[in-house]
Amino acid sequence: LPAAVFVYTLVNTGKERAKVSLLFTWANSMGGTSHMSGGHVNEPFIGEDGVSGVLLHHKTGKGNPPVTFAIAASETQNVNVTVLPCFGLSEDSSFTAKDMWDTMEQDGKFDQENFNSGPSTPSLAGDTICAAVSASAWVEAHGKCTVSFALSWSSPKVKFSKGSTYDRRYTKFYGTSPRAALDLVHDALTNYKRWEE
Repeated sequence: LPAAVFVYTLVNTGKERAKVSLLFTWANSMGGTSHMSGGHVNEPFIGEDGVSGVLLHHKTGKGNPPVTFAIAASETQNVNVTVLPCFGLSEDSSFTAKDMWDTMEQDGKFDQENFNSGPSTPSLAGDTICAAVSASAWVEAHGKCTVSFALSWSSPKVKFSKGSTYDRRYTKFYGTSPRAALDLVHDALTNYKRWEE
C-alpha cells in the first residue's frame, strides 16, 4: 500500500510526569515543475478510530494525474492530536514556519478549531504550502507512551509516456477518488500492529 507508519515510544526516566509533543510536517510538493506551480490545497480531517490529520491535494504539472497526500496521527486516551492545516515557507506567508514553531514552543499543540477550517485557499504560483500534525501526551514518571504517525499518498492513475493510463493496484480496494489517501492513512494506523506479526 502507498503508506508508511512512524511509531515513537516516549520514555520518561524522570521523577515527575512530563508533557511531550511530537510534530509531523509535510510540504504539499512533489518537486519538479509542479512544486511551485500553485493551485495546491490542504484540508484538515477528523477520521474514524481517532485518526486525524491533513489531506494535501497536489495539482501536478504537464497533465500528470493529481496526487493527494495524507498525514495523520492516532488519538488515544493519552494522546491528543491537533493540526495546522496550512503554513508557508516564505516570510510573506500569512502563517509561516516560524509562527508554527513559536506556537509549538508556547502551547505544545495547535488550536482544536483548526479542524473546522475547511480546505485552504489554493496556493499561489511560487509559494510552498505545508501542513503539520501534532501529537501531545503526558508520560508518567518512569513510564512509557507510544505515539503513531502515518503518511499515505493517493494517485489513482498511472500515466505512461505514450499517453495510456491505468488504475493503480490499490484502487481495486480503495477506489479511484483522491480521498482514498484518508482511507489508506486510517488503515495504516489502525492495522500496522497486525501487519508486524
